[in-house]
Amino acid sequence: KSMEFKNKNYQMLELNKIIDKVIEFVDLDKSIELLENISAYEDIDIINRVLDEVNEALVLINRMGKYSTYFKVDINYHLSKIHKNGSISALELSQIGNFLDTIRDVFLYFDKLEDNKIDSFYLKPRLNNLFYPKDLNLKIRNIVTPYGEIKDDASSNLRSIRKSINDSLKTVQSKIQEIASKNSSKLTQNTISMRNDRYVLPVK
Repeated sequence: KSMEFKNKNYQMLELNKIIDKVIEFVDLDKSIELLENISAYEDIDIINRVLDEVNEALVLINRMGKYSTYFKVDINYHLSKIHKNGSISALELSQIGNFLDTIRDVFLYFDKLEDNKIDSFYLKPRLNNLFYPKDLNLKIRNIVTPYGEIKDDASSNLRSIRKSINDSLKTVQSKIQEIASKNSSKLTQNTISMRNDRYVLPVK
C-alpha cells in the first residue's frame, strides 16, 4: 500500500495514536524507528500468530511479572569500536555491562517459568539468539559501576592513586580550615567555598 493510503487508514483507525503511546515506553532509538515505520499485517495466519504471542506475553506478565531491562542505549556502536581495536569510555563499558545484566535476567526469568511449569511457546525460541558471557560480565562489573564510574578496586594502582588523592585532599581541607580559624576576624564569614577547583576564603 502507498504511504498516503497507509497514513489515511492509520489515522482513521487512530492506530497512529496507539503507536505514539507505545513509543512513550520505548528507550532505544532503533525500536522507536521500527515503531514509526511499522505496517499492519494483512495475512490472517500472521495476525492470529501475533495475537497468540500477545496473549502469551499477557499470561507471563500476569503470572510472573516482567524481567528487568537495564540498558537504554544501543551498544552496537560500542562493539563496532572494539572490533576495530578502538577504545571505549568507562560509561560505554558500563552500558555493555547493563546490556549483559539484562540478558542474565532474561535467562533467570525463563528458569522461573520452567520451575513454575508455565509455557512460553513464543518466548523460548527467542532465547536461542541470546548468549550470556558470565565471566566477561563479572569482569566488567569488577571494573565499573552500572553508572559508569570506575571502581576504586578496579586495579591495585588505581586504588593506590585514589588513596593518595584522598589523603592529600584531607590534608588540604584540614590546613585551610586551620587558616580560616586563625584568621576569622579577617573574613566576612567563616565559610570555605570552591572556585575553579580551588578552595577560597571570603576575605574582608
